Amino acid sequence: MKLSQIFLLSFTLSFTAAFSQTGWQTVTLPSTVGSTYKVNFLNSSTGYLYANAIYKTTNEGANWQQLTTSLSSGMWARLCFASANTGIIIAGGVYRTTNGGTNWESKSPPPFLGSYADITFINSTTGWLSDAGRVYKTIDAGATFANYVLVDSGNVLAMVARLKFFNENNGIFVGLFGINHTTNGGLNWTTTRSYTGIRASYGDFFDENNGIIVANTNTIGKNAARTTNGGINWTYFSIGTDSLYNIKFLNQTTGWAAGAKGSLYKTTDAGLNWTKYNGINTTYTIRDISFINETTGYLTTQKNILLKTTDGGTVFIAQTSTEVPDKISLSQNYPNPFNPSTTINYSLKSAGYTSLTVFDSQGKEVETLVNEKQTPGSYAATFNADNLPSGAYYYKLISGNFSETKKMILIK
Repeated sequence: MKLSQIFLLSFTLSFTAAFSQTGWQTVTLPSTVGSTYKVNFLNSSTGYLYANAIYKTTNEGANWQQLTTSLSSGMWARLCFASANTGIIIAGGVYRTTNGGTNWESKSPPPFLGSYADITFINSTTGWLSDAGRVYKTIDAGATFANYVLVDSGNVLAMVARLKFFNENNGIFVGLFGINHTTNGGLNWTTTRSYTGIRASYGDFFDENNGIIVANTNTIGKNAARTTNGGINWTYFSIGTDSLYNIKFLNQTTGWAAGAKGSLYKTTDAGLNWTKYNGINTTYTIRDISFINETTGYLTTQKNILLKTTDGGTVFIAQTSTEVPDKISLSQNYPNPFNPSTTINYSLKSAGYTSLTVFDSQGKEVETLVNEKQTPGSYAATFNADNLPSGAYYYKLISGNFSETKKMILIK
């Protein structure tokens, strides 16, 4: 059945979660919401959620209206808006709305849509849609698409991990194993420029030359690669230890990378250094990232969980040095006493599974700051106690056979 034939469900879905002032909070969605895949906020108030159906909020996520019945495609769906009213979703087909999601119509071409596809707009009328090495262009906000241009029919670009245009002429096609460029609006594409040893799950570029891809599969022990010359050369590195499925940049310096086991990392220097967030209330894979600005953002996960932060998700851990210390150690938090946040420093002599947990004076676990395998080096974890009462708290570091506990005082 075409989406244009699907009736509009007019009831409104509300959630009861109240956001605290710090960190990441879970938005408790109704049971009728399926797995959360894609989230796209156009501004601080209006956003769209794809969770097997399309939902819309106009009040910062306080309420959601279901716009469609169930659609297919799952985690590989794409949702993009050219303007406040006109948007396109790829979900087992191509569907378009011109009235903010109230009604949707089925569009064609393309004749084929596989598991990997993407769509991008540079303004309210001009955009491109890609799939399986093909690229289609629209100049009327998706009302029609020009016949496709075959970018690559081989394995390098058989499936797309990202399509992005910087203006009407210059764009990039990020495939699983390499990238292509165009300088004439997609009519022609350069020779494939491949990366070796990793399979890209997503990529983001600041301009035609500078970008980063992240990987969910690798044979070289690295899960990311960076280029500064349009993909001619790549520098391979790791962002954490988990498989990564998404990377999004807000601007040329600030971005986020997310992946398995609820892992989320932030960079403020164009990807040269990354800090890991803690306090994320899920162990499931993070699928999509939508930041409105540096403080307000949303995450979708493998299950029907939507997370929100209004302060940038302030609880995180940073590796401050990769130099291998002489011994493992846990430092006294600073400042101490503190209000409301403090930093806990520790050093690891060898790689291993590490946990850093905070307890109250009764021995009840308050928060887990670290719970993962870490490499040798020095680390700094931020603990925010904005929602906790004054009193004595304890933090415990466990790594290998090492275990140590220290006391800290919260005074408000």
